[in-house]
Amino acid sequence: MDQTERWKKGLLMLYFFLIFLLLLSWIFLWTLFKRVVETKDKLHSIVELNSALICEIDLKGFILHANPLIEDITGYTTHEVKGKPFSSFISEEDKEITGEYLEIIKQDTVSHFEATVIHCNGKHVQIGVKCIPIRIKKKVMGYYLIAKDITRRKTMEKALSESEEKYRLITENTSDFIALADPQGKILYATQSHQCIAGFQENNLSYFSVHPEDWERVKQVFKDIVVDKTPGQAEYRVPHVNGGWITFESRGMPILNDRGRVEKIVIVSRDITERKKTDELLIKSEKLSVAGQLAAGVAHEIRNPLTTLRGFVQLLQSSDKGNQKYYDIMLSELDRINLIVSEFLILSKPHLRHFDRKDVANILESTVALLDPQANMQNIRIEMNNDSNSSFVNCEENHLKQVFINLIKNGMEAMPNGGNLKITVRNVDAQQLHIEIVDEGVGVSSEQLKRLGEPFFTTKSTGTGLGLMICYKIITDHNGKIAITSEIGEGTTVNIFLPLYQEVKQEAEEKLHYVE
Repeated sequence: MDQTERWKKGLLMLYFFLIFLLLLSWIFLWTLFKRVVETKDKLHSIVELNSALICEIDLKGFILHANPLIEDITGYTTHEVKGKPFSSFISEEDKEITGEYLEIIKQDTVSHFEATVIHCNGKHVQIGVKCIPIRIKKKVMGYYLIAKDITRRKTMEKALSESEEKYRLITENTSDFIALADPQGKILYATQSHQCIAGFQENNLSYFSVHPEDWERVKQVFKDIVVDKTPGQAEYRVPHVNGGWITFESRGMPILNDRGRVEKIVIVSRDITERKKTDELLIKSEKLSVAGQLAAGVAHEIRNPLTTLRGFVQLLQSSDKGNQKYYDIMLSELDRINLIVSEFLILSKPHLRHFDRKDVANILESTVALLDPQANMQNIRIEMNNDSNSSFVNCEENHLKQVFINLIKNGMEAMPNGGNLKITVRNVDAQQLHIEIVDEGVGVSSEQLKRLGEPFFTTKSTGTGLGLMICYKIITDHNGKIAITSEIGEGTTVNIFLPLYQEVKQEAEEKLHYVE
């Protein structure tokens, strides 16, 4: 084969090779085109059928493209929003913050924010937005804005927040103590009211820190709630951080889970300390009423024979001239009995009295002088100190004297082996006088101290308990109060507080008072 033939053959092979390369290129480009079209269709489906609003926005903030969801959020079609700035659909109050976040996108940063869109019908639509930068050769050319309608979620969050705030205000400002406990009694939640009620701090709150005498009853009620799955109620005492005990009335309500087991217990407690005190006062008042009725009956029954006895004594006195002094003594004692009986009647009915301006120090001095002989016989020394600037009060002198006699005699009887009884008169301030009577007697226990003043309660073997009760009533009628402190073996201190006589406040020198 000569040179020409070989050259022709080489050209033909090159021609076929080029045709083969061209065919391969066409196949590659067609495959690539198909994939691009498929990818475009997929992206179109993702964008157009997405449940979120997707917008393509340029760096100036204008919408280049938006999926159909734009119509649900703004009320405008995709064609109507194209070429418009996205900020034109944002409410005025959110435009500034939206602009700030869109500026951040230019720095090639993904950002999230929330904004309010104004629908074409004027309705406000809240959206949650995520902005993603579009990069071409590492340069930000625009961004995708992906938004979801969060109006319903925000409405629910607001309603939930308002509801939580409402119940928080109710639970934290209620006077009741509300707690949530597990079946073992551990407190999971407690309102702040426990700090006001008992002064507890949340980190050391123990719901079962109750009085030892009440513990078993409370434990049994709690156990019954868990086992029987029914509400339970208990009354018990809890310690106050400042000392002493307060009384709680608690009601427990079991909360069951899906399997019917007690998961939690809601406990609502109320401080009923004052109510218990009121109940005790009502009981005491009822006892006083009964004592008054009894005293009235006894007084009337005694007065009838007293009148007869006095009449016969006077008759005998007029006919027997030799024993006049004995008759005088008998008549004096009968009058004394009649006076004592009259005092019993103050328990049963209103009694008209004269209140006058009197010096309490003088009344006490006369009382001490009256009891001094008896005190000397019992080896008791009565010491009186008047440290007041003024001791004038508006009072019924005989009744105050009766109070002082009763209290001083109580102090003397508490010192069977003798001792000192000290009486001090002083001014608390310009409105109040303080009389203090201190003995060195045997004293009384704290339990007995609580009951002093109750009718028929006495620490004496032969007492009736009416004397101190009458003292309390007389001082109360004088707008004063009695406070007694005592310790076993240390003696007793009686403090009497009376309002001082105020010249400018008195309408007259004498005034009639009705004592209930």
